[in-house]
Amino acid sequence: MRDATVATNRRRNIVRVVVSALALAAVVSLAVPAEAAGADSQRLARAKDYIADEQWARAAEELRAALQDPKEPAPDEARFWLAHSLYHLGRAAEALRTIEALEEKHPKSRWVSPARSLRIEIAYSLRRDDMLWSFVAPAPPAPPAPPTPAVAPVPPAPPAPPRAPKVSVPPAPPAPPAPAVPPAAPAPPAPPAVISDIDLRIQALSSLMRSHAEQVIPILRELVYEVQSTEEARRALFVLARSDRPEARSTMVEVARKGPESIRIAAVREMSYVGWPDVNQELLIVYSDGTPGVRRQVVRTLGQRGSSEALAEIGGKEADRELRDQAIIMIGRAAGRQQLRVLYDSARPDVKEPVIAAFFNAGSDEDLIRVAKQDADEAMRRLAIDRLRLLDTDKARAFLASLK
Repeated sequence: MRDATVATNRRRNIVRVVVSALALAAVVSLAVPAEAAGADSQRLARAKDYIADEQWARAAEELRAALQDPKEPAPDEARFWLAHSLYHLGRAAEALRTIEALEEKHPKSRWVSPARSLRIEIAYSLRRDDMLWSFVAPAPPAPPAPPTPAVAPVPPAPPAPPRAPKVSVPPAPPAPPAPAVPPAAPAPPAPPAVISDIDLRIQALSSLMRSHAEQVIPILRELVYEVQSTEEARRALFVLARSDRPEARSTMVEVARKGPESIRIAAVREMSYVGWPDVNQELLIVYSDGTPGVRRQVVRTLGQRGSSEALAEIGGKEADRELRDQAIIMIGRAAGRQQLRVLYDSARPDVKEPVIAAFFNAGSDEDLIRVAKQDADEAMRRLAIDRLRLLDTDKARAFLASLK
């Protein structure tokens, strides 16, 4: 009984992990609640177990058998996992044909969008930029266009006729009630989190960044401003932030300064991880004309980057007490002891308290002992002593013992 439960749980876990989106440097997950998905057939269940163990050949064998069974309740899901397994077996062409079959036979299936994400991954691995550009249809680039007109006018004609009739097949299902499309359509009473067309475009653009950065960056910039969802904009910014191109850098800074507030905050957050030179100075420029929300995010980003000097500049000048104190606390987390000493020695009394807290965050027992010994304000001395008790280092314990 316990073994059956473990196997069931393992299958549910593997269902959630669909395909790694190389472009987004992340894993695309398909959350399929067990109650919504229904019970798997025995073959599909075994195939998922094989997939969990990375036994791709056995999984493919079970999935092919499942697809030959007219009673298989989830042929669309079986086709997706078959494409997934074939790709891992190094049979990319078969995987692509399987994805095409899934799109043709089950156009409304929840498994179509993850299958398209898998197609992008396959195209990336095969360096098929033409396939990747097909996902960026709304804004085709200039370079792919010239090669196509010269030689490609003839090839496009053959693919077009077969696909045109096939597109008309999905509307036809209402007439023939026999096909297996009905089971696939009712399946989404509680549909899984599908991958949006925008996310597929971003994934394709990320894969194209390798060889077509000069065309991809303007498209990503347009997406950032056009998309309705802040999360989608953030994923486009994620791709821009991982590029070392000057155009990507200037786009990020522009968005951080001029975009809608939620997008500005997202851009500043993504700048936590960039390796560009002088990025801390650019963040200070964003801070200077930012909204309160943008400024708070700049402080958090500088803290994550360990930029104690830039934070000290904010802590020494900021009139807003909350922002100033947050910057000072972040200096402690960045272990900026020298910057904290300068702030403390030149600080007004209301600045000393957050600096003492920052000394504690930096683990600076020596500075806390100096405050406890030398500060003229008894309240500050007591506060430093309290922090030393919490710090509990050898120097702190020796100092506290000397007070007894």
